[in-house]
Amino acid sequence: MKRILSAVVTTFLATTVNSAPIIFFGEDLNNSSSVPLASTPNADSAFGDFSSNLTGVSTEDFESQATGTTSSISLNFPGSAGSIGATLTGSNMAIRSVPAGSTTGAGRYPTSGTQFLEANAIDFTIDFTQAISAFGFWGVDIGDFGGTVSLDLINGGTQTIQVPNTQGSGGSTDGSVLFFGFFDLNDSFTSITFDITSSGDIFAFDDMIIADEGQIVVDPVNPVPAPATFALIAAGLLGMRQYSRKKN
Repeated sequence: MKRILSAVVTTFLATTVNSAPIIFFGEDLNNSSSVPLASTPNADSAFGDFSSNLTGVSTEDFESQATGTTSSISLNFPGSAGSIGATLTGSNMAIRSVPAGSTTGAGRYPTSGTQFLEANAIDFTIDFTQAISAFGFWGVDIGDFGGTVSLDLINGGTQTIQVPNTQGSGGSTDGSVLFFGFFDLNDSFTSITFDITSSGDIFAFDDMIIADEGQIVVDPVNPVPAPATFALIAAGLLGMRQYSRKKN
């Protein structure tokens, strides 16, 4: 079965470091529902750039969660002034486990270990007990039947940022892997809700990482890695990486 690898590693600076979320994105394309990608260099690079700006954080890989369907999951993360609680809710949520080197048969698999959270991108919500300023996750099998994902960042008002995932058709991007992360030195958020332009999309959510403002230490060497080409910058300005703000 033909497999596709996409060289899409980008980061996007909406205006300046202090006025908008700084976005890190990398995607590796696949077209197999049964064979996972053996490597994910683009997503790995985006994750490395994102995490280099954080300190004192941890990653939730869902390995300690009981497998099976659940309506909500409560997690704890270290913050700069104590722990930060996170509650994950949404339809079609389930902790899944698959052996290394395999998938669920529908293109979904973990990005580390053997377990991941299966969620629906149309109504997946994460609520935090304290405001956060950075969020990142790995996603598998997103947009394989069309649709792009967005995140609503809520704290009084709402900011919406786009995840520039490739839009597949009829499962053409089954099993693709992406990393998406952002930090914001100007605003903090107490809730994040996923949405997608299609009627819904079940995907694998894994290796979640968050940070509060005190855990963001901008990398002085390369705080915002440059896009690979000017063409990618132009594409971002034309809409792949849109940034909008809506006030209640």
